[in-house]
Amino acid sequence: MNLPPLRHLASAALLACATLSAQAQISTGTMTVPRMFHQASTLPDGRIMLTGGAPQPGSNIYSSTEIYDPVNGQFTPGAPMLMPRRSHAAVTLLDGRILVAGGMSTNGYYTNTAEIYDPATGQWNMTGPMNTTLADAIGLLLNDGRVMLLDKRAGGLEADVFNPSSGLFTRTGPMVERAYDSGLVVLPDGRVLKMGGLSSDGYSRNAELWDPATNQWSATGQMNEPRNTLQPVVLGNGTVLVAGGRREWSQSSTEIYDPAAGQFSTGATMPTSFEPRSAKLLPNGDIVYTADWTRQLMRYQAATGTWNLTGPQRKIARDNAVARLPDGRVLITGGSELNEATSYAAIWEPACAGQVTEVMSPDQDFAGDGGAASFVVTAAPGCRFEAAELPSWLTVNGGNVQQMPESGLMEVVFTAAPNQTGAARNASFMLANASVNATQGASPNCPSAPVVSPNPFNVGNLGASGTLSVTAAATCPWSVASMPSFVTATGATSGTGNGSIAFTVPANNDPAARSGSGQLVAKGQYVTFTFTQDGRPCPTVPTISLNTSTFPATGGTATGTVAAATTCTWSISAPSWATVSAGATGTGNGSFTITGPANTGAARSGSGMLTAPGIASTFNMSQAASPCASWSITPSSASIPAAGGSGSFTVTANAACTWSLGTVPSWLTLTGTRSGSGNGSISYSASANTGAARSATTTLSGSGPSLSVSLNQASGQATACSTPITSGTPVSGSLKSNGCPAGARGGSYYTDRYTFSGTGGKVATIVMSSSSFDTYLYLRDPAGNVVRSDDDGGGGTNSRISFTLPSSGTYTIEATSYGSYSTGAYSLSFAQ
Repeated sequence: MNLPPLRHLASAALLACATLSAQAQISTGTMTVPRMFHQASTLPDGRIMLTGGAPQPGSNIYSSTEIYDPVNGQFTPGAPMLMPRRSHAAVTLLDGRILVAGGMSTNGYYTNTAEIYDPATGQWNMTGPMNTTLADAIGLLLNDGRVMLLDKRAGGLEADVFNPSSGLFTRTGPMVERAYDSGLVVLPDGRVLKMGGLSSDGYSRNAELWDPATNQWSATGQMNEPRNTLQPVVLGNGTVLVAGGRREWSQSSTEIYDPAAGQFSTGATMPTSFEPRSAKLLPNGDIVYTADWTRQLMRYQAATGTWNLTGPQRKIARDNAVARLPDGRVLITGGSELNEATSYAAIWEPACAGQVTEVMSPDQDFAGDGGAASFVVTAAPGCRFEAAELPSWLTVNGGNVQQMPESGLMEVVFTAAPNQTGAARNASFMLANASVNATQGASPNCPSAPVVSPNPFNVGNLGASGTLSVTAAATCPWSVASMPSFVTATGATSGTGNGSIAFTVPANNDPAARSGSGQLVAKGQYVTFTFTQDGRPCPTVPTISLNTSTFPATGGTATGTVAAATTCTWSISAPSWATVSAGATGTGNGSFTITGPANTGAARSGSGMLTAPGIASTFNMSQAASPCASWSITPSSASIPAAGGSGSFTVTANAACTWSLGTVPSWLTLTGTRSGSGNGSISYSASANTGAARSATTTLSGSGPSLSVSLNQASGQATACSTPITSGTPVSGSLKSNGCPAGARGGSYYTDRYTFSGTGGKVATIVMSSSSFDTYLYLRDPAGNVVRSDDDGGGGTNSRISFTLPSSGTYTIEATSYGSYSTGAYSLSFAQ
């Protein structure tokens, strides 16, 4: 398994990201909260407990804890402390319990309280208290199992010693010098060495020893240089290494204290100045140091007494907490680059101790159409490092975690996707914890990614066919890499520049909607498009129940219920002679009302319908016949002579049937009742018609079907059926019943007609005689108007008209009788 020099303990969210895909293989994780000013303590089973801290200076202080498991690389919450604490002391006791004491607590107050965590129960219990408050506490596990506690910031004159057996704190004798941020270490013989610090006289080079036998402090040899911010470490030979620190500025010098001689001697100089925050002794005797304001780590090689830089860390992380894991790796947690704490954690591995891992050239260019480029990394052979925070368009060959070969030099190859953004792009990411830069120009063939539209494409549950449009640069070749499983491409699936993709989607008979994605590829870059299809809204056919399907002749209502799935939208239609008066549409279960009007005719039936997406079902309804369905009126057509007269209509109907005759024309007058019930009669009188034939229609309506009645009256005007007559040539004729239609004399008088061409201003003389009947003459002008008539102008029963014609034109002679229905021969003469 490949392990980097600073293994990034990424959050679960980052595990899925391509930029940190290696994290899934090495099963790491982030802290549960961002922390700084916290402490890291080792549990008996090798896990690490983090306690307290804060997310930033001046913010609320944590009482929470969390536990890191080196086996799975995960942090999980632990039991919270009884009090919030930051900058406190935390020491693992010989029996595996963890003592925390002092520090800053609620409302920024320093505390003298202490509490102990018991891994066996997972609980915290108060102990102590200490004899004084500690603002920035430091704790040392003494050889006899007791714990010494001091305030490295306040520089107190005495220390507290905690006895786990009694749970009590006792004071030591006064220190020789009160100094700020001194170095402290327990010697192999049980004494405690304190050196340096910042006293009232300035940076100190004084040192002193605490003897557990006497509980007193006494001076020992001075350091060669004054300094503070120290992390002294006991070497394998019992001497003490003091490295770096600060005296107005950071120091690179070191010195070694010999407890037997009580003297300091000069040690090997570090490759750079260094103010250590932590120092961890490795299983091989080497020491690795971290510092607050640098990303690099410092390594002391015990076998040679020499120094080298190692790392680097991903970021500067001041006020972090560091712990050595059982296998010699070093866990670095939290801290802050500026003021905001991080939940980031990393693991440094001894395999990378030999040198600083570096990238030789941090800037690389990639071709616009995609391709590979490489960065050269140098590191200790076998050292593992990783690429992290990669942009989405870059991938690293061989995975994000790399391992340095024996040569100590490695070409790490990255592959860029085609740049279809239309502009050059660049990204900075981490390689071997160094920031590197990748730049890529726009693709010359596909300067922008093809666009598929519409996207997404929604299809109804019944399916459909259609096309997707592809918009691409004229030089950009593309092809369909995949289609959703339920969509079939029916035409071309590749092209260059703009184009289209024809498809068909079958019906979705599943109640659930479905969706799927296809991909279009252009110069190695994939464009995703999505199809969604509605599920069948009616997984089962809705059912209808009616309280009745039969209406009486008088009409009424029927109520129905619909049983349907909750997603099923439906509508109801009624037979043509009925209406849906309520609940015409609905979704899921519902009800509706159908109203049937009164039936005035024969029995009838028809179908209603329920329609839903993909579904149509019918139901039948009927209505009884009206008892008035067979009523009648006679005659249904009346022929009235031009002379007018009277008549009647007879209504035959069931006694329960009411009826009424509608509006009649102005030339007809109802002389009796207009309406009634059962059998009845309607009388009328018609006026004479002196004009053209006329007709009208009226209606008998009511309980039964509407019956139409035709009214027709003959014309009172002269009509055709005329014979030309010549001046000076008498004619002989005969009146009879089948002659011409009645004329001006009326419908009871038979009439013959003769026409002549008259000249205006001349006198026309007409004579009619008969031995069979008393004659009668009429003369009509070219407009049809009667201008002269005569009964006895010819003497006796003969008729004679002499008339000066007012205008030229065709004149009509009506030859008729004085008495009604007269017949017989006659003679007629005309002169002009």
